[in-house]
Amino acid sequence: MQKLKTGIVIFSRPARSGKTTELYQFVIGKKKIGGFLTPDINGCRVLYDIKNGNYEEFELKDSLKPGINIGKFSFSIKAFKKAKELFKQSAEQQLFIVDEVGRLEIFQDSGWEPELTALITRYKDANQNGILLLVVRDYLLEEFIKKNNLINPWIISSINNFEGYSE
Repeated sequence: MQKLKTGIVIFSRPARSGKTTELYQFVIGKKKIGGFLTPDINGCRVLYDIKNGNYEEFELKDSLKPGINIGKFSFSIKAFKKAKELFKQSAEQQLFIVDEVGRLEIFQDSGWEPELTALITRYKDANQNGILLLVVRDYLLEEFIKKNNLINPWIISSINNFEGYSE
């Protein structure tokens, strides 16, 4: 298998298929990995800063807090801002992970946008070293690729198929 040194990788599978859990197990104890994961902890999605090991409230259960709504879910504006701040650290990392890109970003230009598009452009145009790994649900993959004008992107369905990272 070809080993990618720079560029974009898309990790895609169906919703609730363990993508975040698989990534979490992959990043534990490794260095030069940044970005964030959005695991469920006690039935509530949180934002996990990979580099610093910090957790932040992401999914809001309290309807009085201001949030961004998608379907039946409400997400913390503060957590979106925190994640966007992490994008600035991407150049320092060998691997930068965004978990996940969804309907907010693809169809509403909300969520991680517009910073996500700028980040993707830097990696796509080879203006940034390292690898950007984006988690995208399988049913959104085609729209995501089209929106970002990605040509022949490297798509993986398991982190075991990923050989772009080495310590």
